[in-house]
Amino acid sequence: MNYHLRHEIVRYLNRRKNVVKYVLPGIVFIVFAFCASASTHQDQPQQMFEWEGIWKLMTLNSLPRLASKFRNPEAKELAKKTKERVDALHAIWGSNKDEIDKDYLIEMTLETKLLEDASFRMSEDEAYEVLKEIAADIEIKLKHCQDHPKKMGSAVSVKIITKGPSGDSTGWQVFHVLAGLKKFGNQPGIPLPKFSSPAEGKVTVGRHLIWAKKGDITTKEETYQIGFSKDDQLIEIPVK
Repeated sequence: MNYHLRHEIVRYLNRRKNVVKYVLPGIVFIVFAFCASASTHQDQPQQMFEWEGIWKLMTLNSLPRLASKFRNPEAKELAKKTKERVDALHAIWGSNKDEIDKDYLIEMTLETKLLEDASFRMSEDEAYEVLKEIAADIEIKLKHCQDHPKKMGSAVSVKIITKGPSGDSTGWQVFHVLAGLKKFGNQPGIPLPKFSSPAEGKVTVGRHLIWAKKGDITTKEETYQIGFSKDDQLIEIPVK
């Protein structure tokens, strides 16, 4: 074989080896990192709104549209009342310019989009059910702001005690999620960082479903008003 031709073949094969050795692992790492990043953020909205945007979308668009859409007088009145509560929340925020918790903004962004969907695409009955759930959540948020005017958009400390027939039961992972987002937005539960008992962590002010899981056993989802009456929440969940 010609010396120069043999030399070129060897150089080509060495380049192929370097591609496998160095380039392909880099590509695999990039793909893995992208997938991990997508998985980490899959439960967050593609666009997270600031409070100003949430207020405008709710009070200028979805809630007036729902009020016009409903023929049921109670539903129509609830849409108007909810708009007033969002306006009241905005007035508190405007007077204090509090720093709003990121998770609070994510959840309210999802609620805003859910209301928009209800006002455009859902039947009146479906839209009313969505509105009732979100209106109850906003009522709790407003009550907390009125009682703690410098804590708008807060996440508060919670302690969840899992109580068995013979006393505290350990090793349970506790989950929480805003009730409306679980029922109508298929949002998964968010685990508290510390297992019971007690399970501890920060939970946003609002109307949450809370439950516990240990192995194959999962407790019933129960609704709790977080931040409605005080900052520190102590909740007891019965377990088997």
